[in-house]
Amino acid sequence: MSTWSRKIQNNPAILTKPVQLDTEDLRKWMEAQAKKHQFKWLLVHANDGVIWGRFEGEEFTLFTSEKVASDIPEAKNSVCVPLRLETIEQARLFSPTGELLIFRVNDSEWHYRIIEDAPDGGATDLIEAYDEPYLVLGTHGKKVKDQFTLLSDGVQGLRHAVPIELTLGKNSEITPPHLIVRHYLNEEGVAKVVVSRLVDLI
Repeated sequence: MSTWSRKIQNNPAILTKPVQLDTEDLRKWMEAQAKKHQFKWLLVHANDGVIWGRFEGEEFTLFTSEKVASDIPEAKNSVCVPLRLETIEQARLFSPTGELLIFRVNDSEWHYRIIEDAPDGGATDLIEAYDEPYLVLGTHGKKVKDQFTLLSDGVQGLRHAVPIELTLGKNSEITPPHLIVRHYLNEEGVAKVVVSRLVDLI
């Protein structure tokens, strides 16, 4: 494991703030945050499933796995669940430059936390960090619209639609994508991870 010093905007372990979210404007709010912070990806864990998304264009338009449901009607209810505030437990908007984490405190209260790597020369604290790749679940794939790929596990049959196009083998097998996670370490005493964030989907 190799580590390096990262400049970060504030202390990511403790800086969380309440945020007012509205069901009707949730997608627009996420697009505005993506545009402001240059986020590329969205990963949502909801009560009824996992939602992947990708921000594109000058306005950072959000494309989610819900939008590809017409290509895979048999998986609509189990894979392409809608983005609804009522069912979200946590959501992560992320890119190599930073992550915005939204999480539920109770039925009606939300908090958020932003971790951003500061530009060179930024007046911020220095902290050690390392990146770790995690395999995304899936052994086989099916290309669907909007450059999404429906992944399934050959043994368990679990499915989800990721917002990238993957190369399929002769029998629809794939090389699984990786989710890159950055771990930040404490600055004093025995080194340990104090907070982690998503970085990229490759």
